[in-house]
Amino acid sequence: MPQKTKIHAYVDSDTWEAFKSYVFSKYGTLNKYLGDELTRALESYLKDSRPAHTHEFEHMISKPNKKHFQLLTWLLKNYPSETLYSEVRRYINDNYGIDRRTVKKYLHDFLIPEQIRF
Repeated sequence: MPQKTKIHAYVDSDTWEAFKSYVFSKYGTLNKYLGDELTRALESYLKDSRPAHTHEFEHMISKPNKKHFQLLTWLLKNYPSETLYSEVRRYINDNYGIDRRTVKKYLHDFLIPEQIRF
């Protein structure tokens, strides 16, 4: 049996009353069943919403922008076979900015997908 945790949260009062009314009408009491039904409701929400949220930022990699193409063109022109990580990072820093999120967007998310990182 999983460990239980007491939670404290503010929710919409009408929604909470409707939920308690649902549990009471189903079991005839709130004692013991309120937490079980809340757990089921949270699990159902997570199961249904998780796939939608995992695709939320997929557009960043699936739709390269003009800077992505500039980076690829620079790579192919200057380093047709292979290059050093530091050279690519320097190009990104010089042309797109030195913010670590910028480096992550163009280098780690675009050029070096997580599946092939060492």
